[in-house]
Amino acid sequence: AKQNYTDNLLKIPKKKVLESLVELKHTSLAGNIHNIGCDPFSVHYWTNHQLLIYRDLHKEYCRLSVDATGSLVKKLKRTSLNLISGDIFLYEAVVSQGFGHFPVSQMISERHDTITISFWLDLWIKSGANPPNEAVSDYSKALVGAMCRSFCSSDLRTYVNNCFSNLNGSTCDIPPCFIRIDVSHMIKLFCRLKILNGIRNKRLKEFYVR
Repeated sequence: AKQNYTDNLLKIPKKKVLESLVELKHTSLAGNIHNIGCDPFSVHYWTNHQLLIYRDLHKEYCRLSVDATGSLVKKLKRTSLNLISGDIFLYEAVVSQGFGHFPVSQMISERHDTITISFWLDLWIKSGANPPNEAVSDYSKALVGAMCRSFCSSDLRTYVNNCFSNLNGSTCDIPPCFIRIDVSHMIKLFCRLKILNGIRNKRLKEFYVR
């Protein structure tokens, strides 16, 4: 019922999601929806307001977090055979400052590989956003690889090798953006280790985790 109410509010006819998105891209949401893909499905969108706030925040040290969730978007039905699409994820780029967290760019995508994510980030940069000073993500190789491509103009292996060389005193170019893994994701991954799951002493587990 809630979904039907939202569809009616946005004047989205049933089974015409793509046509409605194209209509919105050229009417009420012109300048906010930047790219629409049919098969596989994808939408890139951000507002001028988001872009202006990001530019203002980028005047100082800027930390950007990129993450994805697959629990918000329903799968699509295609053709007269009612073929079901793959899992559709919402990707979001968020800036964290003293006032809180502010989203600056979004993508809905049926594909979840490095090239697809990098294409979204490249379009965002092309629209006027500068690469951040620091980019944070989880352990997704696709996300980390895409951030290396778009923010550092290199692949993941080259980025890691350059960082390792600099740590060992070599005179390699320092990457323009610091790519790192979020601490909470590292702790969550560490807690899943079988060697810790069997520990009954909670203090011992907290010693390793915290």
